[in-house]
Amino acid sequence: MKEELEKINGIGLAAEKALNFIEKLIAAPLIEGTGILTDKVEYWRFKNKVGIILKAKEFLKLKGIETPKKIPVKDLSTLLEYSSYEEDNFMKDSWANLLSNSLNPENKFDSNNIFIQILNQISSDEIVLLSSINKLSSLDKLDRHLLKEEIKEKLEAFNEEIKLVLIDNLLRLGVLKELYDVNFSNSIVPGPLDNVFLGEFYSLTNLGKTFLGKITS
Repeated sequence: MKEELEKINGIGLAAEKALNFIEKLIAAPLIEGTGILTDKVEYWRFKNKVGIILKAKEFLKLKGIETPKKIPVKDLSTLLEYSSYEEDNFMKDSWANLLSNSLNPENKFDSNNIFIQILNQISSDEIVLLSSINKLSSLDKLDRHLLKEEIKEKLEAFNEEIKLVLIDNLLRLGVLKELYDVNFSNSIVPGPLDNVFLGEFYSLTNLGKTFLGKITS
């Protein structure tokens, strides 16, 4: 019983810090009361929201930002709603990065809803793939081959069928573009999904580069 009370008090203190921080970020008044919902899923989601807010606050602190930029309630509530379902720590970090970058006074976007919607429709695998393609596409052929070992372990986790699906989704979202027609056959050129050739056949769009920057740093 004592341990349970300590656990609840700990969450309560963390929630209070997070809510105090939120009040400084939005112009509209905060909804009164948070409550600790008895439903386990809702309680788990609540803890996720608190964790992401506090992590974003820490990211801002590391950048030396003491006065965050205010953001629309719509953006903040949507981001927390989507991110609260995450189980993957990598994705939680991505959401916290997106939140902290949205609150950065140097952020040029008044609304970050487009980035929130994109992140909600991809997985950590797609972020790894997008990041790898971004790195590969900026290099010439020789350097791409030299870099192959560095990214080999990350990309070998995907078979070609899965990689095609992930790439199609990234193309659909407008964060990736084809540099050539990759729907060819009987070519002497290695397949476009060969790890090292990903950077030759695909690159990030302006939207993709901006998005990647907001979720990875």
